Amino acid sequence: MNLKDPKVVIRNLFKKYVHTDGNVIMAEKMFVVNSVVNWIFEEKSAEQVNKRDLAYYGEIIIKYFNNELDIALKDGKLIIKVATPEQNTGE
Repeated sequence: MNLKDPKVVIRNLFKKYVHTDGNVIMAEKMFVVNSVVNWIFEEKSAEQVNKRDLAYYGEIIIKYFNNELDIALKDGKLIIKVATPEQNTGE
């Protein structure tokens, strides 16, 4: 896998975390994840993104998919918050 290309990273996350319900694709979190992955590669040139960076941000993204964290981009900064109990239960 080419970890220097944000499209490859996003495609692999899409395959793992997006599911379908009939003919509807359930991908609400992918919009935020797409923004975060592109932000990572914009903040650092592709040559500077290393496995340690990807592992760190990957862990954050996985916790976001699992409703453990809430992430957002605000003013060019990644905001990470512990998810509220409502977010953890999906209510």
